[in-house]
Amino acid sequence: MDLESHTVDLFAHTRIVIGMVIGLGITRTLLTFANIIQTPKTHTRSLLHLLWLGAMLVELALFWYIHIELVLLPHWNFGYFAFYVGYAIVLYMQTALLTSDRAPDHGGYQEFFIERRHWFFGFFIASQVFDILDTIFLAPKEQLEPADLIVGGVFIVLGLAGWISKKRRVHYTIITLHMLGLAIVSFFYAIETI
Repeated sequence: MDLESHTVDLFAHTRIVIGMVIGLGITRTLLTFANIIQTPKTHTRSLLHLLWLGAMLVELALFWYIHIELVLLPHWNFGYFAFYVGYAIVLYMQTALLTSDRAPDHGGYQEFFIERRHWFFGFFIASQVFDILDTIFLAPKEQLEPADLIVGGVFIVLGLAGWISKKRRVHYTIITLHMLGLAIVSFFYAIETI
């Protein structure tokens, strides 16, 4: 087997595993939206929770779309496989914490989110670390901008604020900034493909 076909095989294998994990996250998110719509009296709605669900749906879709570029990595190995599957699992865990079947038993989704914020923001911070490393792996060294890394650092600080604070205002600020970041990334990928 030559090196090029081996690299393509490892890439395809990795994409399948990542696709399964990301697909589970998207499925859980859509099922939670459907459950909230189908049984509005059973599920206490929360704008904060709905915003995070929407953001995670966009983030999962962006992760899947952006990482087609992984085919550009010249030499695939187990390290890359473990890294990118780990990254997908971290995103899935964020989604799983937002889509728990037990949330209605805890006073609704917002209360459940605030009670479990340490776990959620722990995974959020981990996803930002993965994103910084991913940027370093995929960006050609001469095109790597400090701003690419600073944004991840800012989101790590926001994640720490979410970890610490129970204040709704802080959490709404974090999700607003996160959604703004996702909108900017989506915009740049959209104009890049035009």
